Amino acid sequence: PECLDPDSTHVYKVNEEFDTVEKVLIKDLMNGDIILGPYGPVSVQLVQHKAKKLIEIELENGDILKCSEDHRFWVYDCETEEEKF
Repeated sequence: PECLDPDSTHVYKVNEEFDTVEKVLIKDLMNGDIILGPYGPVSVQLVQHKAKKLIEIELENGDILKCSEDHRFWVYDCETEEEKF
């Protein structure tokens, strides 16, 4: 995705042949790869890396996430018990 830094952001790639999952950088994905999405496996349809201005967000655990200002995050609403952007 163009809203995340492809050089520092990882996703979980599914290897269906060996029934395994591995952590890979976004920049290493290819068209047709299967990754784990919020609701299960998703096929990568188009790999393209567009340059966007990145910001850094420091998480509670000290990790740094590099993303664009308009990146959307999945959140869990404790009151409604719903997942949403």
